[in-house]
Amino acid sequence: MGLPDEMLGQVIKAFVVCRAGITASSEELIAHCNEKLSRYYMVPKFVEVLSELPNPTSGKVDDPSLRRRERL
Repeated sequence: MGLPDEMLGQVIKAFVVCRAGITASSEELIAHCNEKLSRYYMVPKFVEVLSELPNPTSGKVDDPSLRRRERL
């Protein structure tokens, strides 16, 4: 998700759910992204680890509820 940023316009925030039995911190996930993705525009500035993504009955991720969490 794009979050407003005064200097860049927007920065990336990722919401992550780890597979069962796997744990990772936000810092570990950002470090992993730094190794695998272009640092200039693809690496999230923020990562929030969730137990589950908001998912209505449609089966799709409920983006509006994530935006509300961020007050967007």
